[in-house]
Amino acid sequence: MRSSKANQRTLILHCALKGQYDLFVQARHRGSIKIEAHAWRSRDQWILLNRTQCVNIRTQNRVRKRQMIIKWNKSKFDFHAVQYCLVVSTQHAHKDLCAAIDEYVSGGYDKNPNSCAFFNILDLVFGKQAEKSRKIDPHITNVICTGSRTQQVIRGLAINYIYYLDVFGVHTKKENLTFHLSSSSVYFNRTQPTALKTHALNIVKISGLYGIQVFSYKIPFAGNAAKVTLRYLILPCGGTEVDAKIVKQRSIIGSEKNIYKATYIDVPSVSDGERYMIRFKPNNDDEVLRANKIALAVTTDKVFNQLPELPENTTIFEVRTQCRSTEIAWYSSPELRAIQYCIIVFNLPQRNRSSFDYTNYCMDFGKRVTEHPQFHSKKCPKKEKIPPLMETDSIFNLLPGEMYLIYVTVNLIEGKPLPYQSLKVKMYQHCPNE
Repeated sequence: MRSSKANQRTLILHCALKGQYDLFVQARHRGSIKIEAHAWRSRDQWILLNRTQCVNIRTQNRVRKRQMIIKWNKSKFDFHAVQYCLVVSTQHAHKDLCAAIDEYVSGGYDKNPNSCAFFNILDLVFGKQAEKSRKIDPHITNVICTGSRTQQVIRGLAINYIYYLDVFGVHTKKENLTFHLSSSSVYFNRTQPTALKTHALNIVKISGLYGIQVFSYKIPFAGNAAKVTLRYLILPCGGTEVDAKIVKQRSIIGSEKNIYKATYIDVPSVSDGERYMIRFKPNNDDEVLRANKIALAVTTDKVFNQLPELPENTTIFEVRTQCRSTEIAWYSSPELRAIQYCIIVFNLPQRNRSSFDYTNYCMDFGKRVTEHPQFHSKKCPKKEKIPPLMETDSIFNLLPGEMYLIYVTVNLIEGKPLPYQSLKVKMYQHCPNE
C-alpha cells in the first residue's frame, strides 16, 4: 500500500484485468487493516458478506389464529438496493434461494437446483405483489418476497411442526445477486391450558400469545350426585383491567369484563368430572403491555380454605384527610371465621407518581411487607365482636403534602390475606387547626 497523504493509503492491484471488483476492508488490529479483492462473484453466495453484519430473525406465535409474525433486521450491505425473500419450510433449512424457488414452483424436493437460470421463474416469484399477510401451505416450501419490508405475517400454519425460516437478500442493482442473510427454526405448538389446583391462590402469567391465556379446572369426583357451584377468585396483580370468559366444551357459559380488583365469579350447577376453561385477555390494546400477572383461585366449596371472604364492595373510602392524619372506612367482610383487618401504608415517590400506578394486589402482605422500599407503617386494629356494616380507622404520623397508597387487608388466623381496593391519599399542605 502506498501513502499519498499522512492519513491516506492507496492500494495497487498489479496485473489487474478490466472489470468490477468487490473490496472487503476488515479491521484486524490497532493501526492495521486487511483488504481482500474479489473479481468473481458466486451466484448463490457472497464470500465474507456475513462478516459485515448480523441479521437476527425474531418470531411471535399466534397459535390460536394459526399465524406467525416474522421480523428481521435490515441488511447493512447496500440497504437501499436490497430486497428480501423469506423461505418457510417444514422439511429442512435452505441456504440456496434458487433451490428454494425450484421447490416452491414444483412443489417437490427432487428438481434441478439450477432453476435461477430461467428468468420466467424469477419473475413468477418477484412479480407477485408484496403482502403484509400471506397464507402458506405448511407441506411444501414457501417463498415470500417482501420487497424492502423486514416483517411478514404468515397464516394457515399447522401445529406440532418445526418451521425452518431463511431470509435472503436480493440486490436489485447487481444482476439480482442473492445472498443468505439468516436462519432460524420455530416449533409451532398448541400450548396446553395450565391446570389449576383447588383452593390454591396461583399467581400466573397472562403475557404472551397477544395477552390471551387459558387455564383449566376439572371438577373433582366427590361421590355426590348433587350439583355444586364452581367459584373463581380473580385478582389482577398490577391494578390492570382484564376480561375473563368461562368455557365448557367450546361454549361460553360465563364472562366478566373490566376486572381491576378482587372479583368472584360463580358457575352454578356443575357436576363431577366436568372440565371448565377460563380465558383471560387484557381489556384493551393499552393493557396488553401492563397486564402481566394475575392471582387466581378456584374451588367447589362454599368458601376457600386458606382465603378470607371479601365483601361485594371492596372500596376504601376517604372520610377525612388533614395534614398529618387521615380517616378511612370500608365495608365489613361477610366472613364467619375469625378474621383480622390490617392497614398498610406506603409512601409514594415524589417523581412520576402521577404517571405510574404502584398498585400491586399480589404482593406479600405478610411479615415481609415491611421490607418494601416505600413501606411507611402497618397496624392491625382490634375487631369488634359484633361487626358493624362499615369499619373505620385513622392513620397518624403522616407528612403534609405527601401522597400515600393505602391497603386494607382481611386476614384469617391461618391463611393468606386478601386486599381491598387500594386508596391514594394526598395530604393537605397547610392545616392551621391541626
